[in-house]
Amino acid sequence: MKSLVAVGLFASFALASVACGSSSSGGDAKPAGMPGTFQQASAKASLGQSVGSIANIKTGGSGAQSAATSLLASATGYEGFVTPGAASAGASSSTIGMKSFALGTCDCKGNTCTFTDCGDDPNSKMNGTTSVTGDHVVIDLKLVTTQGPQSVTIAMKCDLMMPADGLTGTCTTDGDVKTNSGGMAVDVSFSTAVTYALKVSGGMPTGGSIDVSSSTTYAGQTYSGSGKVMFP
Repeated sequence: MKSLVAVGLFASFALASVACGSSSSGGDAKPAGMPGTFQQASAKASLGQSVGSIANIKTGGSGAQSAATSLLASATGYEGFVTPGAASAGASSSTIGMKSFALGTCDCKGNTCTFTDCGDDPNSKMNGTTSVTGDHVVIDLKLVTTQGPQSVTIAMKCDLMMPADGLTGTCTTDGDVKTNSGGMAVDVSFSTAVTYALKVSGGMPTGGSIDVSSSTTYAGQTYSGSGKVMFP
C-alpha cells in the first residue's frame, strides 16, 4: 500500500525566504542567529495534538503503532514555532501516516514497541522504540519519508511521566524538510525542546503549560525563539 505522505510543507517558509531576500544569491538575508518571533498559536495546536499521541503510546498494543506516527506527524508543525517576523508561518499542509505496518519490523509487545524500517511503503520508514514502565514513557523515534525530490526527516526523543491526570517531562525534536515551492528549492531544518507541565484528562490537556524553545534555519539563516504555551 502506498504510504499516506503528502509533502506540502514550508510553502510559507518559501514565501518568507523571498520576502527576506533569503535566496542563493544572498539578497537582503539577515545574519545567522537572529532572534525570531515565537508563534504561540502554532505551538499550542501542534503540541496539544502530541499529548493524545503520547497517551496512546502509553496504552501500548497496536494503538501505539499508529500513535507513534501520529506523534511524528504533529511534529512537522514545529517548523512554524519561530518565524523571522511577526507574521505566522501558517499551518502545515503535510500529513504523515500509514495505512498498514506491512514492511520491516513493526513490533509492539505489551508496553514496548520496536520499529526497524517499519512502514507500508519503501520510501517511508520509521525506526526506534517506545517503552512504558508504569507512568514512565520513553520515546526514541525517527521517520524518513521521500516523495520524488522532496523529503521529510523527523527525529524525536522524550523522557516523560504520565499518570492518569498529568504529563511532565521533556521532548527534543529535530527535523529537516527538502521541498520545492513555486519552482524554488527550499531546505528547512528546525530544532525544538519542550518541557511539559500539564494536567491531563482523557488524554487531552486541561490545564498547565508547556515551555518551548525552538529554532528554524533556512537559506543558511537561523532564527530562534521561546515561549510558554498555556492550557486550556
